[in-house]
Amino acid sequence: GKGADYERYQPHEPFYSVSMNKPIIGFFDALNSKRGIPSLNKAFLSSFNKIPGPTFSHSPEAGLAFIKILRREKIPYRAISNTDLHEHPDLLKGAKVLIFTGHDEYWTLPMRLSIDEFIKKGGNVANFSGNIAWWCINLDNNSLYQNQGGKIESDYRSLPKQFFGSGRFDNPHINIPTEKTFGISYKYAGYPIKEYYSVEEAQEAGLSKEFYEKSTSVDIVDPHHPVFIGINLKYHSVWGRESNILREELDGVPLTISENVDPNVKEFFPKNLKILAKGVAYNANTLIVNGIRYPSIMNVGIFVEAVPFENGGTVVSFGSIGYAHSLALGDTISERVFSNTIRYLLNRK
Repeated sequence: GKGADYERYQPHEPFYSVSMNKPIIGFFDALNSKRGIPSLNKAFLSSFNKIPGPTFSHSPEAGLAFIKILRREKIPYRAISNTDLHEHPDLLKGAKVLIFTGHDEYWTLPMRLSIDEFIKKGGNVANFSGNIAWWCINLDNNSLYQNQGGKIESDYRSLPKQFFGSGRFDNPHINIPTEKTFGISYKYAGYPIKEYYSVEEAQEAGLSKEFYEKSTSVDIVDPHHPVFIGINLKYHSVWGRESNILREELDGVPLTISENVDPNVKEFFPKNLKILAKGVAYNANTLIVNGIRYPSIMNVGIFVEAVPFENGGTVVSFGSIGYAHSLALGDTISERVFSNTIRYLLNRK
């Protein structure tokens, strides 16, 4: 369903369509205001019969960038879609590693539960997707339903039943936060600095030119981890600046100055979380945790490893939509890290 066209659900009004990779809420607020239509809610309807959006991260090419490496390394694979996971979770039986790529933002609850069950039974996950599993959606008759304003039961009373139960995965009525499974989340990161600030805006915000230019890359924290085998990287080596590996949207975990998980949020993440590489992000979520308000610009773990369930499988996550772009541009380090990660997980018991 990546790249599907979305429509704001307006009772008694025609649907208005906009590409998934546009700023949906802002677009509709402006569009509806011009047409004299009040913004009644944040509910969206999408049809799978529409043509996907044109951007790379929502196209088949984003997945093919990873498949190219698997073929070259002679690693057997099976490609499945999100709806396959929703309708046929048994496809995961016998799989050793499940790979997520691109911009994998919208999941159904059955999808999410099947992934957690896969990991609990010893399956491993290689997550090279940004903004992963952020919204919980419903599928019905080849259509996708989502209420972005749904946090409590009363938020759904004016909507058709197909919207019930949708919303953010960390909302109380769902309560399966992304970070619990993947070790990172869009909630704790957001956008690359270069995506949010222009050069002029960065200067006005007091950001140095060097900081700004470096903000599309990551710093290596654990160069001795098996995912970096055969690569000449050292502690704090910079990777991905030329290929803009931090791009579009980011998932992360807040870090202290000493590059450990921030103790204020530690309870929300897997206990054994390892930080492999870090970056900076602009957090647009007004992050307040345990009464502490976080700054807009944050140091976050981007590349992590975790065992989210006791005696379960291993999850390795790189939280950037830009990873697919980096592979497509032929970045050799990105290629080697991806193949190393898959072989590392294939050999995990």
